[in-house]
Amino acid sequence: MLSPSQWTENLSWEPNEIPDPIDLIPKVPRRIRRKSANPVTDAASEGIHEKLCNENELYKLHLKHYHMKLDQFKKRTSQLRIPTDIYELYEKVVKRCETCSKMMDAPPRSKVSGLRSEILGDLIFVDHGSVKYASASDGKDREYYFMIILDGATNFICSTPVDSTGDEAAQNALRDFMHNMQVWPKKIVADSAFMRPQREKFYTTHDIQPISIGLFTPWPNRAEASVRVFKKHVYQLFDDLEKDAVRKQATTQTVLREACWARNVSCTYGAKTPIELAFGRRPPDVVTLENTTPGQRRTARLAPDELINNVRRLALASYMKTRQAKDLRRDIASSLKCMDGPYHPDDKVWYYQVDQNKIKRGKKMGRWIRCKVVRPSTSGSMVVIDL
Repeated sequence: MLSPSQWTENLSWEPNEIPDPIDLIPKVPRRIRRKSANPVTDAASEGIHEKLCNENELYKLHLKHYHMKLDQFKKRTSQLRIPTDIYELYEKVVKRCETCSKMMDAPPRSKVSGLRSEILGDLIFVDHGSVKYASASDGKDREYYFMIILDGATNFICSTPVDSTGDEAAQNALRDFMHNMQVWPKKIVADSAFMRPQREKFYTTHDIQPISIGLFTPWPNRAEASVRVFKKHVYQLFDDLEKDAVRKQATTQTVLREACWARNVSCTYGAKTPIELAFGRRPPDVVTLENTTPGQRRTARLAPDELINNVRRLALASYMKTRQAKDLRRDIASSLKCMDGPYHPDDKVWYYQVDQNKIKRGKKMGRWIRCKVVRPSTSGSMVVIDL
């Protein structure tokens, strides 16, 4: 070990002139990284361009990304500064693809995504429906129209019968909804049937922003599924009423009102009912023998109250049937096995229609359609069906 006196012997300066220790650290020049406008270097981009000039490589890329269209290819390669001739070559590859030539473009999706609302009545979805039902007066089957209004914040649903699908009937239904619920909608979502000039005047008068949805276009915010389930619920309820004694006593307005009640008092996927979300309280309990008071048990019900109680009982049962029907149909379809026949005319069968636009995990997807056999084919196992 060196002594302090020997330290200075190995230095080229005097003891009184010893520098600061920090100055003894070797100076290493820093590398200044400059930001480049192109994230890919020129050499790498040239290699990518040379590879993409090959038509076979573009076709492999097209198949690897599940028949990627030209627009998606441009979006994914926007940072590579690919020349125009490569995009033109890729477009030729897409046009020559046999699978892409058979595929039909899907209907345009909704341009409005993620519509949300936190206040009751600010955002509503409207639609029309129709059902055939025997009239209470003469017993003849007639077609009745009804209007559905769904709140986007709470999924609270209202439905009222209308004379027709015209402008005046729809406007009166919206006025009744705004008056009874004491709300002032800011936005209304509907299809093109609700965007006529006469109805746009109504929206402008009440300062409502209309949001139009195209034909066969899914609605945002899962509203389409709620309306579809409610329509099936109404059809099922009217079908159940045909087999019940209250069919001749219940009017269309009573049936629709109790159908809305059955939907609004049922729990959603969030374990809350629409009534709780809309008004902040739980719905009143259904009057049964267990929760009635002695006075209610001694007093006979009035005829209108007894009718409403019977319709509510059927409405709750039909709503559970509707909610479970879709799940049961999906479970049965997953384990359904195809049959080779023989088939006869008027046989009811299920046909799996493949959607060429849907590819999930590399497999083509579709849906099961209920149909009827028209006539068997003379050659092979093919049959003619009626969708």
